[in-house]
Amino acid sequence: MNILSDSASTLNNQNNSNNNNNNNNNLIYKIINYDEQTESFINDWLNHLITVFVDTPYQYFKEHHYSDPYKQKNNNEKIVSTVKLFIRDILLIGSSITCFGGIGEVSTNVNYRGRSLSIKLLDMALEYMNENNIKLGLLFSSKFAPMYHSKGWSYIDRSFTIETFHNINNNNNDKDNNNINNYNNSFDNNNLKFEQLYSNTLKEDDHHHHHSIIESLLHTKQYNSNVVRDISYWRDWIASNISPSLNSNKGWLLSCNGLIVGFIITGIFKIYETNDKKPTIMMVVKDIAINEKWRDDNTVEREAIIIKLIQLAFDSLKQQQQQSTPEEEILSIQYPTTLFSNLFNNNNKQTNVIFNPLNSTIQHRVDKSMMARFVSDKSISNEQTSLANLFPLESTIYWDIDKF
Repeated sequence: MNILSDSASTLNNQNNSNNNNNNNNNLIYKIINYDEQTESFINDWLNHLITVFVDTPYQYFKEHHYSDPYKQKNNNEKIVSTVKLFIRDILLIGSSITCFGGIGEVSTNVNYRGRSLSIKLLDMALEYMNENNIKLGLLFSSKFAPMYHSKGWSYIDRSFTIETFHNINNNNNDKDNNNINNYNNSFDNNNLKFEQLYSNTLKEDDHHHHHSIIESLLHTKQYNSNVVRDISYWRDWIASNISPSLNSNKGWLLSCNGLIVGFIITGIFKIYETNDKKPTIMMVVKDIAINEKWRDDNTVEREAIIIKLIQLAFDSLKQQQQQSTPEEEILSIQYPTTLFSNLFNNNNKQTNVIFNPLNSTIQHRVDKSMMARFVSDKSISNEQTSLANLFPLESTIYWDIDKF
């Protein structure tokens, strides 16, 4: 696979004495590739980002920069606005691999806002993509989604299911109402091993987990809009996004008799309701991959493996949560609805698949934070001429761990 280099579009100001001048004549627009960036420049850029995204730590942006596997290996100008372009390949409609440009870290210094600087940089990023035959652009935004929409970006709907339990210790074994029991019988639990992975584990080239994950856990083509991954991506990007910290993303590996079965990454999301003294804790499924060869050899349904991964991750997180902050309890799980679309047809409304339906509730939500646009008027293919055709709601999964 050919890897295209990322570039960061950066706006600089050469004359610090004119910082408060509303005249844009002193502003210089330029594209700065990775191989042109000094350590001093990168540090200035990261410091700029945390002044704009005040709730996001310096370390987050630093890891985003240094862990990006598809980058190339200055000046004294002040950075006042930036747009970063992440180059990725994406799997569309089950088989078509398309290169796209991911827009991230759009930021403008508070003293320079109101001049449409980010809009100019976005236009430069689109021009760069067009010149390099990158036909599709993606970004994630909630707060500024209307602004992007007005500039030609379209909402890509993603469906999520939230299961909330009320009494997980209920021992009702009515199989007509309990999908969990049926699926759990697919496994020999005595031979299962569920272990937490850490960033240093995935970064070690000679570690058997590292190579086994790459060889075994190819995302099934059943799901649409998966980022195409290689060894560098797993070792750098994925590894940098998992941590032993309770409130960070966590990764686990499931094996059976020494053979890898699947992989899951989860995160913790705290919801603070009005007048509530403590938050509602939700486990969010951010990535799942299945060893399709193991599944075929052992005639286990894909959904059974997914359910087992989610349940084991939930149990592990729940134990860690009780040890760390016993006053808080994980009450719900969110996962992409598409994971279990094969279990239900149009006439059979989806019910709970992780928890016992007798002691839990279920709800669905459509997320509109993902946006896309064609870079030029040329469609990606002759048969698929609209974004709605490329990203159908019933089959689209873009894993949160791949967001930029």
